[in-house]
Formats: sequence, structure tokens, C-alpha cells
Amino acid sequence: MTFGDGNAQPDRGSISFLDNLLDIISRCPDMVIEVGGHTDDVGSAAANSRLSQRRANAVVKYLSAKGIDADRLKPIGYGEADPLVPNTNAQNRAKNRRIDFKVQN
Repeated sequence: MTFGDGNAQPDRGSISFLDNLLDIISRCPDMVIEVGGHTDDVGSAAANSRLSQRRANAVVKYLSAKGIDADRLKPIGYGEADPLVPNTNAQNRAKNRRIDFKVQN
């Protein structure tokens, strides 16, 4: 799932992904998920850290509003620290504006 530049709300294409994830999480009541927010490298590191946290929080808010207990979702903002691809062009920067999901033990 991805976000627009400087935006903390999931793009429209991400909603169906979140709804599919919601279905999976609902079937696994003991599953705890880390919701990791990421940004590209445009802007200051501090601003990107805050933005990535807002992205993770927005996803947790969406899933919680759909019935997932917020205690099962751990939002973490990684800022620009862990890009998927180098931030060398607009397409790559778009790929780095994302959420990653990790099942926690």
C-alpha cells in the first residue's frame, strides 16, 4: 500500500488491500501486527519520521474502526531510514512511501 507525497492517508487503491488484510487479521484472533510507516527522502528526517508515524497511525485507525482491537496493531514510524529502492526518481520515491506489515511473535 502506498501514499501520496506528503500525505498520511492511504491512496484509494490501498483500501481494498486493507479490507483484505482486515479479513485475514479477523480470522487470526491471536495475531499481533506491526504496522510500519515509511517515507521517501524528500524533506527533513524529523518531518519524515513524524509523517511515517502518522501513516502507520492512519492504518491502525482504519483497521480499528473496522473492528480490529487496536492492542493487536503496533504502529511504528521508520521515516526515510529503510527505503525499498533508492530515492533517485519519482517512481522510486512513490514506492518508498508505504506501509509494511509484520506479524509479531
